[in-house]
Amino acid sequence: MTTMSRHTPTPSEDTPGNPAQWNRVWEGGQPQLFTRGSLKTVSQLSQRGYFEDLWACMGERAPMAKYLELGSGRGTTSMYLANRGCDVTLADLSGEALKQAEANFQREGLERPKTVVADARDSGLPPRTFDCIYNIGLLEHFEDPRPVLRETVRLLRPGGLGFMVIVPEIPNHRSWLPQLLFCPWRPFVDESRRWARRLLGRGQLQTASTILRTSYQRQQYETWMREAGTAGDWCSCSPYNPYHRVYMSELLERWVLVPCYTAHHRLHQRHPRMRTWNSVAQCDLLLYRKSEDSPPE
Repeated sequence: MTTMSRHTPTPSEDTPGNPAQWNRVWEGGQPQLFTRGSLKTVSQLSQRGYFEDLWACMGERAPMAKYLELGSGRGTTSMYLANRGCDVTLADLSGEALKQAEANFQREGLERPKTVVADARDSGLPPRTFDCIYNIGLLEHFEDPRPVLRETVRLLRPGGLGFMVIVPEIPNHRSWLPQLLFCPWRPFVDESRRWARRLLGRGQLQTASTILRTSYQRQQYETWMREAGTAGDWCSCSPYNPYHRVYMSELLERWVLVPCYTAHHRLHQRHPRMRTWNSVAQCDLLLYRKSEDSPPE
């Protein structure tokens, strides 16, 4: 999932179709979050959880399915699928992101994926090609995500699954419970830093590289999805991922937070395991299935 500055969007900042900007986001590399070994960070835990939920939602079709990560970035979820021997295609507007993804696959000894430089709103790929289309942190970067949803429906085969993790602009109060449990001193540290910046006249700066991040209601995504061509099909958007990174120390994150979160995660036997309460959710999960008798696009 990309880590970018977050702010309240305005119409003039609708930048999902700007390849140069996304190349700048990915230049210099991003931490690799795929791991076969033990988990060391909350980000690794979340990424593996996304894959496990996707795999479970695919059911018996999972091993033989044809997958597309639309807006792939570094391709972490695709790496987990490739590690199971699956047929994966990565599509992203940023050629730099795809280069990083290919390097990550090579580093882990995974078969090189098929990659396509494409806009998620109009990929140019043939219709009804994939059994599953997924992404982590894509839809919130579009002021109008409906073209992406329509393109997803077009590319899915009848009966295909859409799995989209949305990382919206969320209120600060959703992290209060994790902070209280694991890092009760952090709110005081954060507030002290904010006061220090104010006294020094160093408010939070907005730059030309700031990326749009929206905060649409889940019901709105469900409505848009049905309008995109899944009317009558199963569709839901639910609160997702309660696992916040609240420690400032990597050592404490690895030896305290990750073990506690992992134990909690293992208690949930029903998928999606990372579905949670709204009060602690970091993300939303948009799930939908294309009708088996869907007419040709």
